[in-house]
Amino acid sequence: MNSFFGTQLRKLERFLENGHNGNGNSNGVRQPQPSLPTTDILLQGTQQAVAVAPVQIVVQANSPEDFLENGDMATPPGQVPPAGGLTLPYMDSAEFRNRGKEMVDYISDYMDTIGQRRVTPAIEPGYLRERLPEDPPMYPEDWDEIMDDVEQHIMPGVTHWQHPRFHAYFPSGNSYPSIMADMLSDAIGSNGFSWAASPVYTELETIVMDWLGRMVGLPKEFLPFTENGKGGGVIQVR
Repeated sequence: MNSFFGTQLRKLERFLENGHNGNGNSNGVRQPQPSLPTTDILLQGTQQAVAVAPVQIVVQANSPEDFLENGDMATPPGQVPPAGGLTLPYMDSAEFRNRGKEMVDYISDYMDTIGQRRVTPAIEPGYLRERLPEDPPMYPEDWDEIMDDVEQHIMPGVTHWQHPRFHAYFPSGNSYPSIMADMLSDAIGSNGFSWAASPVYTELETIVMDWLGRMVGLPKEFLPFTENGKGGGVIQVR
């Protein structure tokens, strides 16, 4: 794989190999820190919990040559390694608390001033391609820089469905409670594709669908909590 991604994949493979055989540091990649807190993982189909330490990867860049391998350019042109190397993950819970509060302020300001923005963007197809780099980012950016990019490059291409003068397509209801509910749902991060995958998802969906069915006056045969009822989430047509 003669490409930027191939180079990074080979580095990751070496890291994983060194982490399993107990070798020391190699190619500027530090091994997982044993002092990191462990996380219990429940294996699917078993009741066995396995303690796993999260992996922290640190890449040290001493010179541009550190990012050249087998003739591949590992660092995209124009990108400079940050001083002191690159540490992943980049945002911890303390920073998340601070940045999360800032995001709440940003969302509140956006909703309060949305009427001052254009309803539809004044751009042409392909506008964003000229604004973003050709290569994917090799290094993380400061969060303030990311938010500047959002305002300078992303917002100019947004159609503001919550705008008071937006009357196209269909209503796009939004509210502060729904935004907070999205935050909580994203934090839990479960996938409710079956009852076992996350029981409360199926339980809650069934109850709410029952409420909805009662609100619109569906016959009891379509409701899940009636005798011999066949409903509970999906109305199938044959």
